[in-house]
Amino acid sequence: FSSQNSTTECPNTLRNERNGNCFRGLKSKVFDKERKLVMPKKMPGSIQKKSKKMNPIVCVNRSIYPPYPAYPYRMVKVTHPGLDKIGPARFDIRKLKPWLHNKQKSDQWIHGYEIYEYLIAEKILQSCLGLLDLVEIKKRGPIFFRQYFKDKAANAWKSVGVDFNGALFVPFLHEEGASEVVLDWCPLNSGMDDRYVALCFPK
Repeated sequence: FSSQNSTTECPNTLRNERNGNCFRGLKSKVFDKERKLVMPKKMPGSIQKKSKKMNPIVCVNRSIYPPYPAYPYRMVKVTHPGLDKIGPARFDIRKLKPWLHNKQKSDQWIHGYEIYEYLIAEKILQSCLGLLDLVEIKKRGPIFFRQYFKDKAANAWKSVGVDFNGALFVPFLHEEGASEVVLDWCPLNSGMDDRYVALCFPK
């Protein structure tokens, strides 16, 4: 995730020095000349098979507390604890609204802090997905994730957490290799381009 102006790397990730990217499992992907993330040409046989139409409805139990990690990130505080329980019990993943900052739309890197502050100022944060939503999407597996998100990282800005050093992190989902969907955390002082999408519920 690190931009040219950032010196902080995502913890416990594999960093690609050429592109300043902190996706875990990045070695299984390649970049084209326009710095767009593309999947490898060859996939495991089970992935290459034409996938059946998958149920787009995701169910979320909002009566439970989201699983903020105690290790290795050691989240000690939630910035908006009341927002985690706000949202539908069922939603159609096809109707989620992808949101990008104007700088991301212009193929620029932008620090997570700037995105986060914009979402708060424009009152968009409450409509964003939270950690509970990512947990349920992750359970649906890599084929489901690839069908709806392709090479994007799905960020849940409603569930920004604070670690023991006072640093802010946002949870996100991404595909690792071709067989796993990973729930990870990115520090907000890292850079994000147009692959790091904020997902919002429709109004």
